[in-house]
Amino acid sequence: MIVMYVGAAIAMFLGYYAFRACGSSSTPSPSSLASAPGVAGRGKDAEVSANGRMIIQAIESYRGQTGQLPAVTDVTESGALADYLPGWPSNPFTDQSMQPGTAPGDYTYAPSADGATFGFTVVFSSGAQQLQ
Repeated sequence: MIVMYVGAAIAMFLGYYAFRACGSSSTPSPSSLASAPGVAGRGKDAEVSANGRMIIQAIESYRGQTGQLPAVTDVTESGALADYLPGWPSNPFTDQSMQPGTAPGDYTYAPSADGATFGFTVVFSSGAQQLQ
């Protein structure tokens, strides 16, 4: 146990002096690191991806129970798919529920014409990305 404390102290000491050797006169705070450009967006993008995958799992559960894909209008907070989720996922960019659309944190659900497959796209801070 003492070895862990000594190791942590050495790592902190070396990290501090490595930071100072780079020419900085101040120590960065955790909040300044989190607000660095791109850091917050990546965290929100990861949340959008995870929330989109939850909706995809709900779509698959719906299909497993009903034998068909849900209608586009059912893949919303007020649609039939909401019964397959413990709570509708939120959009971290707006702090509202995720919804169909093209703004960051929104999604697009597109079942194929024959109802056999579907596409699911989420919108990240840098643009849309298909998850399914």
